[in-house]
Amino acid sequence: MEMTFWDKVVAAFQYNNVIWHNVFLTIVYIIIGIAVAVFVSACIGQIRNRKYTAESGGKSSKGFLTGF
Repeated sequence: MEMTFWDKVVAAFQYNNVIWHNVFLTIVYIIIGIAVAVFVSACIGQIRNRKYTAESGGKSSKGFLTGF
C-alpha cells in the first residue's frame, strides 16, 4: 500500500536511520526556530512602539514589516 501525500509529509519531518536526513532536518528545525523568534521579537517591538506612540500622542509612521 502506497503512502498518501499527507503520510509522506509527516514522514519527511520524522527522524529516521539515514544520517544526512537527520542532519538536514535538524538544520531546517533550527532555521524555522530562528525565523519564529525574529517574528515574535518584531511583533513585541511593534506592540511596544504602538504603546509608546499612543502615550506621546503622535501617530506611528512605521509599518508592521518595516523591521524586517
